[in-house]
Amino acid sequence: MNATLLEINHVTKSFKDGEHNLTVLNKVSLKVERGNLIAIVGPSGSGKTTLLSIAGLLQSVDEGEIWINKKQISQNNEIEKSRIRLNEIGFIFQQSNLIPYLTVEEQLKLVLKLAKKPWEQHKLYVAELLESMGILHKKFHFPHQLSGGQKQRVAIARSLINNPSIILADEPTASLDSSRSFEIMSLLANEIKKNQKAGIVVTHDETILPLCDQIYYMKDGRIDHLAGKQESDKAETKSIFLT
Repeated sequence: MNATLLEINHVTKSFKDGEHNLTVLNKVSLKVERGNLIAIVGPSGSGKTTLLSIAGLLQSVDEGEIWINKKQISQNNEIEKSRIRLNEIGFIFQQSNLIPYLTVEEQLKLVLKLAKKPWEQHKLYVAELLESMGILHKKFHFPHQLSGGQKQRVAIARSLINNPSIILADEPTASLDSSRSFEIMSLLANEIKKNQKAGIVVTHDETILPLCDQIYYMKDGRIDHLAGKQESDKAETKSIFLT
C-alpha cells in the first residue's frame, strides 16, 4: 500500500460575513498517497480553493489537522509553515504568474536562490526538468515570447524545481483549450507518478479527469469521494460540473 503523504483530517474553516460566520469547510477529511493525483470538482463557492489553500498552509484551520509526511503541521508557527511551503509544496495556479523580466531558466533559478540551493549543483537538474517539459529550447526566452501552454509548462517546472513531495494545482488548465489542457496535465500526472509525489488539482475541466486516480466532489463545504481511476475513465462526468 502506498504511504499517505498528505492528510486533511476533519478540517473546518469559517469566515466572517457581516455579523454571521460563514462555514466554508465543514469537517472535511482527505488523504493523498504517494504517486497519486486526485481531482476536486464541484460548483463555484463550494470551498475547493479554500481547501487547497489550507492544504498548502496559506490559510490556517479553525478545527482539524493537516499532516504532511506523517507530521502534524497545522499548529506550526508561520516561520515553520513558510519553510515547509518552500521545500515541501509546489503550487500551480490558473495563471502562470511568471515574472515578466526573467527568462525561463531564471524563473527556476530564483526559486533555488530563495531556497538557498546552489545554482551550480542544480543546473543540470534544471536542464533535465525543462527537457522533460519540452521547453529546454525556450530557456533563454522571456514570458512574452511564450505561448499559453509553454507558460504553464514553465509554471509546472517551477513547482517541481525544489523537488517538493506535494503538488497543489488550482484550475491550472482554465486558460487553455482542451487538447492543450490534456497535454499539460499529462506532463504533471507523469511527474507525480514517476517521482512518487502527491498531487491535488482543483478543476472544472472534465477532460483531465481520466488522468486522476481519485475524484472528489465538493458542495457547501463538504466533500464526497466519487470514483477511482478505472471508474472515472468510464463515468459520465458532466453532471458534476455545476456552476
